[in-house]
Amino acid sequence: DINGCSNSAIASVISNALPSVNATSNAQGDSICSGNSIVLNGSGALNYVWTGGIQNGIAFSPVSTQTYTLTGTDVNGCKNTDLITVTVNACLGLSTSVQDALINVFPNPANDMINVSMSGLNEKTQVVMMNAVGQIVLTEKSGLTTSEKETIQFDVQELSNGVYFMNVFTESGNKKTVRVVINR
Repeated sequence: DINGCSNSAIASVISNALPSVNATSNAQGDSICSGNSIVLNGSGALNYVWTGGIQNGIAFSPVSTQTYTLTGTDVNGCKNTDLITVTVNACLGLSTSVQDALINVFPNPANDMINVSMSGLNEKTQVVMMNAVGQIVLTEKSGLTTSEKETIQFDVQELSNGVYFMNVFTESGNKKTVRVVINR
């Protein structure tokens, strides 16, 4: 001060580590067909904000390939980011090797059982049923590798009424999606 006197004080500084934020999707390889939906999820923090108005854990349908930034905030107010690129493919149908395949999903609407009848695929398949937010609710693999007809039956009595998506994936990476409704 002006009299030449001095005093000191001790200050404590707390340094918090940044949260380890991770952006993921429910789509294989973060890639979807045009018109299909995808769900983006964040982990490693407490609150999440996505670019493009995307809501964490809620399905949306992007119209083109885009990179989304996730900002996660932890309990201390510390923020970190992660990026995810969602690739939107035209997917105008199944590839040439399976375009003659016949896939029927019946009955639709359904109340207790759904049948997925497939023929002409000539390769093994996996049938995955997803709810409207992209969560897998049922899955089954096909054992056939010939053009024989096979029907896989799904018991849907435990599922809630609503819209679901039956996805048929082939070994070679092709996909066919059929919208189904459960209504009791």
